Amino acid sequence: MASIKCGLEVADVLPDFPLDSRFRHEILLAFKEAITNVIRHSGATKVLLRIAIRDGILILEVVDNGRGIEPGKHDTGADGLANIHERLNALAGRCEIQSEPGKGTSVRFEAPLPKNSYD
Repeated sequence: MASIKCGLEVADVLPDFPLDSRFRHEILLAFKEAITNVIRHSGATKVLLRIAIRDGILILEVVDNGRGIEPGKHDTGADGLANIHERLNALAGRCEIQSEPGKGTSVRFEAPLPKNSYD
């Protein structure tokens, strides 16, 4: 069982509007994959979750203090990061991963909100 302290930073102002089910589904599964990676692979003792909306873009960040990701290392069956990228691409968004061995990992999702959500 993982014992990881979790912090949450949510923007002071988040618009109140419904998101379509496809958008919610892809974001939820990408976010779940990022959290699962922290729990299973990072060795982190702390994780920070950030949620904001800027200029019609949803921004989610998962930042941990774990062991980081070695550049170019890809374990067999470890398709989680590729799945995250595919999910964000499906939303015309992007995923940025910053990591350095021994210094943790930051996973940032940016996805444009569906137009009908904020018009």
